[in-house]
Amino acid sequence: MTSLWQGERGTATAEFGIFVPLFVFGALTMGDIGIAVQQRMALDHVVRAGAQFAMTDPSEDQLMSTLQSAAGENFAVQSDTQTAPYPVTLEAVRYCSCPEDRGVATSCSDACPGSVPPFAFYRVSAAKTYHGVLIPNLRMSSVMNVQLR
Repeated sequence: MTSLWQGERGTATAEFGIFVPLFVFGALTMGDIGIAVQQRMALDHVVRAGAQFAMTDPSEDQLMSTLQSAAGENFAVQSDTQTAPYPVTLEAVRYCSCPEDRGVATSCSDACPGSVPPFAFYRVSAAKTYHGVLIPNLRMSSVMNVQLR
């Protein structure tokens, strides 16, 4: 019995068996976080591409077409005709507001107090839910406001 307690045969195997699950869990976690960060960066890219195009003051339909084209490179885009398992949701809205209160939307054709023309903006956004291996449902979104005038 004393020789069993003092023997070191199989020690490396036992240590390997203890640490392998930790290494596998760590590798899966790093991979999961890496994919989530990549998808978040892709969302930011889509919004930046839309904001750059919005500076030319296109129509909302043209801007949505540009957003869908940029998002189609990395994601399944949500539409009425197809249902993707985890689609990206895109939004492009044009609105106007007066200089003294930018938080309140006004009509783009009406003048603000003092005969000042209203500022025109585009709000471009993209959102997606990330479903990872270890990370539960993580809602990611990116929003950018572009002032035209």
